[in-house]
Amino acid sequence: MNRLDIEASAARATYLRGLSAIPLGLFFLVPLGLFSLLDAGNSGTGQWWQLAIVALLVILEVAIRHYYRTRFGVARRGRVSWRRAVPNLVFPVVFVGGLLLDMRLHADVASAPTWTRHLSATMLGFAVATLLWHRLNVGLQAHDLRLWGGLTVLAMLPVWGWGGEDSTITQSFMLFGGALVLAGLLDHRLLVASLPTQLPDPPLAVQVTP
Repeated sequence: MNRLDIEASAARATYLRGLSAIPLGLFFLVPLGLFSLLDAGNSGTGQWWQLAIVALLVILEVAIRHYYRTRFGVARRGRVSWRRAVPNLVFPVVFVGGLLLDMRLHADVASAPTWTRHLSATMLGFAVATLLWHRLNVGLQAHDLRLWGGLTVLAMLPVWGWGGEDSTITQSFMLFGGALVLAGLLDHRLLVASLPTQLPDPPLAVQVTP
């Protein structure tokens, strides 16, 4: 593989550094999900544990970024086009929209339509937003369709919220966190498989133009 091939691979690989998603996934899975499920975040000890876990996840994220920078080099982004800006704008809108819809439905269960009480708008927003982000940034991989497409379908099935008003959001946080960890590992595996076994030393600093 010559330098041009490496540069082309690096442009795509910018969005496949999947290990970077693992700390965020663990954040949804443990402090937001597991602690809420066990009601462990309300005590003084539980709050300290939450802070300690968040601090460890920040350290883990820094270590992962350092690993990618030293192992695969740096892809410096050029001028951001509207095609790249759109997914970054759409993602938080869809992501937060599902969460707010669930909060509204559970705040007034009596007036909410019966068929919505055991669906998860939170999980639907998470899954659809992630699908859109991948589709517009790097393209959908087979594991994206299976994982996030499956969660999109699951979000619309009446299997949520049987543990109480807040359980739907907590369950969604945990499932989304676990899915992020799995997707991150699969993206990283795809990244490693797409790059040459021997990289330049030192790694290249590649200009990426969206």
